[in-house]
Amino acid sequence: VCMSPRKNSYWYKSCKDVACKELGIITQFFAADSLSKNHMAVCGNILKQMNIKLGKELWITERPKELPAKTMVIGADVFHSTKIENQKKSCIGFCASLNDDFSQYFSKATFQNRIGQEIMTNIGLLVKEALQKYYDFGGRKHYPECIIFYRDGVGENQIDACLEIETSKILEELKNVYKDSIFKFAEIIVTKRIDDRLFVSQGQKNYFNPPAGTVVGESILSNNFDFLMVAQNVNQGTCTPTHYQVIYDNTGLTEDVFWKLTYTQCYNYYNWNGGVRVPAAAQYAHKLA
Repeated sequence: VCMSPRKNSYWYKSCKDVACKELGIITQFFAADSLSKNHMAVCGNILKQMNIKLGKELWITERPKELPAKTMVIGADVFHSTKIENQKKSCIGFCASLNDDFSQYFSKATFQNRIGQEIMTNIGLLVKEALQKYYDFGGRKHYPECIIFYRDGVGENQIDACLEIETSKILEELKNVYKDSIFKFAEIIVTKRIDDRLFVSQGQKNYFNPPAGTVVGESILSNNFDFLMVAQNVNQGTCTPTHYQVIYDNTGLTEDVFWKLTYTQCYNYYNWNGGVRVPAAAQYAHKLA
């Protein structure tokens, strides 16, 4: 555990560089001035962070009863940076659950071949590696029955390319792994930056943000399988829902199961004890990238 007198990004980066890169030691870094407000709450949060880094589970979220027991949830995102070793690079963050409670993850970060490249040409190999990790984690007995893939960061004009390149490569690797066995797979595009806003009206002039768990699956959406969801309560400003588009699905699951899984996974992110805007796997992948 490393404590600095005050918040300073230089100390933080230096500490992590030495501990992680040179010594291979897990560290917990915090600033002393953060203890001045409510030191017991801060110490509690530090202990939570330490437990997470040691691979412990802070909580387990409810899962839809209709969801197959052996289900893997995957999250992936691409981050475009200009500050990696003074070079412009695009990095993939990839996270896949390993257990039935979605509390243990395999994660990996890899660089894209070209600067600014959003479509992941190696996503099939990442999914294949995640399946092997799942197989090993479960005692080398079985692969997941069902795979739900949350793909963050794809624009509306890139969905066709995503289907043609990413989805096809994933399906190709799944067929190689499962061979003659049946597998269930669904890919969902997650979009946070949208113009849509949802309101709850009480009377003619009173409008409020919708409560957590609000889902809109018809009327203002396309004829395809997509939905808007508000996963967390918003007390300040206007709430922005998250848009989910299911671009591939052979699972046979109902819309309700997708809604429930997406909602509960928004509460499975261990860096925050409430809900976040996207499912935990997608949020972990975003942070990793």
